[in-house]
Amino acid sequence: MKIFRRTLYFIRIISNIFFLVLLIFMLPYIYESSWQGFLFLGMVFIYIGMLLWTLIQKNPVYQETISYNLIMICIFLYFGLITARILLDTRIKSSLYTINIDYCKNNFFLLSLIILGMILNTILLALATEDDESSKIKKSS
Repeated sequence: MKIFRRTLYFIRIISNIFFLVLLIFMLPYIYESSWQGFLFLGMVFIYIGMLLWTLIQKNPVYQETISYNLIMICIFLYFGLITARILLDTRIKSSLYTINIDYCKNNFFLLSLIILGMILNTILLALATEDDESSKIKKSS
């Protein structure tokens, strides 16, 4: 089970890197998406800060929690599907088919809410581990 947890953690780290690369390609669409795009960018910057904080902290709860890692991987797969839909669809390049910017707005708003949930989940995991550590210290005293 430990190997599965480690593998899932490394897949999450790799998916974070791909997420940032895809984010660069999606910037024009994000800027066109009005306040939903800027909300998404804000949430992404906060998320990147939280990600760096969790990596620096090296808390094993972020590596061992299967549901946490799975949800994050699924978020980035969803963003990858949106990116593939927008950037790789050959019909978008023709003059007969144009992508509706509402598609981007709705998905960026939805992703912003999901990333906000993941940020709050990260904070709750950090608080829970601090409470566990402080209670262990009190019991051993």
